Amino acid sequence: MKKNLSKNEILRLLESINDELAQKEIYGEILLVGGAALSLVHNARDSTYDIDGIFEPKNEISDIAQQLSLKHDLEADWLNDAAKGFISPQMEKRVYKEYSNLTILAVEAKPLLAMKLISARQGSSDMRDALFLMKQIPIKTEAELFDIISRYTNPHHQTAKAHFFTKEVFAAYQKEKERIEERER
Repeated sequence: MKKNLSKNEILRLLESINDELAQKEIYGEILLVGGAALSLVHNARDSTYDIDGIFEPKNEISDIAQQLSLKHDLEADWLNDAAKGFISPQMEKRVYKEYSNLTILAVEAKPLLAMKLISARQGSSDMRDALFLMKQIPIKTEAELFDIISRYTNPHHQTAKAHFFTKEVFAAYQKEKERIEERER
């Protein structure tokens, strides 16, 4: 079973990567997406199972991550680039944290929402994460969601499954908004 990584654990691991890069006199960069971005940057949750992102220099950071997985009893893929196929150049990002030899960037809320919607994974935290991001943006219409997907994702990821998942998420969002409005009356 995968171990949950808390915000503090994630930060300690990123600091360790920085320390190793500094010892090797190498500068690196990690772009956070998924649960780590939601946890650290958007404060949507307290933990995540892994850190999805893109990192450079890839081989050096991968080697450091492997060493850290053994040292801290983590899954071998605790830092991975499995989401790289979903990241497009149009995605806005910001600097989250700068260490001496490592810059941590994070994808902004709208592109992260687009990624959550096109993943369309039932039984995952994608719906909860999408609802959180929709409130942060805030989303007003279903059409706005499809515009965000169109803007930030590749057309081949815009599947029928993602379309129906997006409709399902928007319906849940509307229902939640109605409940809140009713309570406020």
